Amino acid sequence: MFCAVASDQALPENLDKLAKLFNEKSIPLQKKWPGFRGVYLVAKPSGEFMVLGMWDSEEQANAWLASPEHIALGGQVDALTIRPPDIGSYNVLAYDV
Repeated sequence: MFCAVASDQALPENLDKLAKLFNEKSIPLQKKWPGFRGVYLVAKPSGEFMVLGMWDSEEQANAWLASPEHIALGGQVDALTIRPPDIGSYNVLAYDV
């Protein structure tokens, strides 16, 4: 399994808008993509947040990240943040749900 991670900063008052965007648009789109395992949007009250996208493989994660759908959503997320995201990727060595 593979995890794509983005960390970013929003104004605290934008966290509800960010959660709504993920729940209503991003998650339903990602569920349709091959290899999708799950996504987590986690945040601190300060507005600092991370998105952890879980995928079967790095190739599948990269396909989503390069898709027009993700790029369009990224623009909507960018409108709610105060800096560009830091992007990382990791092999998942252990997990349980």
